[in-house]
Amino acid sequence: MNILIAEDEPSIAEQYMLVLKGRGHNVRLTLDGRKCVDVYNEALTRLPDSSEEYLACYPPFDMVLLDYRMPRMDGLEAAKLILSANPHQRIIFASAYVMSTLQESVKYLHSVVELMQKPFDLDAMVDVVERTSRSKELKLSEYPAVESYNEELPEISNAVSVSTDASRPDMLVIAGVNFARKAKLVDAFDCFLRAIELNPNNARAWYNIAVSLSMLGNDLHNHLILYCYDQATELDPYYLEAWNNKAAALEATGKYEDAIFCYKRALDINYRHGKAQRNLVSLLLRMGRKSEAKEYLAIP
Repeated sequence: MNILIAEDEPSIAEQYMLVLKGRGHNVRLTLDGRKCVDVYNEALTRLPDSSEEYLACYPPFDMVLLDYRMPRMDGLEAAKLILSANPHQRIIFASAYVMSTLQESVKYLHSVVELMQKPFDLDAMVDVVERTSRSKELKLSEYPAVESYNEELPEISNAVSVSTDASRPDMLVIAGVNFARKAKLVDAFDCFLRAIELNPNNARAWYNIAVSLSMLGNDLHNHLILYCYDQATELDPYYLEAWNNKAAALEATGKYEDAIFCYKRALDINYRHGKAQRNLVSLLLRMGRKSEAKEYLAIP
């Protein structure tokens, strides 16, 4: 792969370059956003074709890794200029503040870029960089909305059509769910994030951000996903689906005891919740806790 990196800390930049070159990739290193954009534009001039169709298939770089906070020009502005030149360019932000980075990227770039929470493991970075078959769209059947909304209702249709101007947080969440189920992920995030701006205590908005992020298939979103589930369960301690999904996210990161606690909390809310029951029993069996698993298998 041809990779362009912008990182203002030379020692960190060298680590990125060494590990990626060790994997056989070609790496071009820059130390600020302005230089990164200049290098990108220079590479564009060397391409045999500048049409959008060509750039979609043959971008000058397979991936651009941008530190979010840099001198001269930050990552957000650099990404904006790069995407204006090639809207199909794959970009990854490296940021210590992924929630605000997500908000700003949706608001100013009208795009959901990949995020890596600083500091991160270099092996995990390689996995993300080399994951070229990542999912770019959501499918209707994949979005586990908490409720089924009737899109024929006038208020729902109105929320979808004017979502970015809506003043009611609950309507923005409904609109966001509808957008997500139609694979319009940027619009969905825009709605959820605006709902939180209007009401930071909106548990459903936090929950749906976590669900949408999890469907991007980027393991380095786990920190932000768990943060959003934490917000949802703290704001609504009886939010059944949030507890179950939070448990699954914890299990995926190897935090098994925390996952067990969350699955049990979901079953405390509704002991007939089949998904939480199955997940808990499966996890307990894998951990060799057969007697405990049998207790939960006995739930009717």
